[in-house]
Amino acid sequence: MARFNEGLGGDGSAEEATELPPEIQEMLPRMHANFPVFLKHMLCPFSGTTPDTAALRRASDRLVLAAGRDSRAQTPLYGPAARLADLLGTTLVEFRGGHLGCTEHPKDFAKQLLTVLA
Repeated sequence: MARFNEGLGGDGSAEEATELPPEIQEMLPRMHANFPVFLKHMLCPFSGTTPDTAALRRASDRLVLAAGRDSRAQTPLYGPAARLADLLGTTLVEFRGGHLGCTEHPKDFAKQLLTVLA
């Protein structure tokens, strides 16, 4: 997890985990146990897929590329959405919060989502 965190811009120290909210700290053992499944079935297939930009460009009027405002400095999280928006000639929509802004600020997320999709 420390190595994974480093890749997201953290310093890899165990000290960072103590700064997490108690409910997240309680989830850490379960997350650690599920990490091999996450890597094999989610992260690796997702990060190893090259988007079909030609097909996406044809549908770009119906796509909304978005990222969490607080994740700007986390290139692996924010960068792909920003780059794809550039490639498609669309605007990147920023939502409040970071990578999990929808769970951090659900009411604000829902309100902005409804506005963006209208």
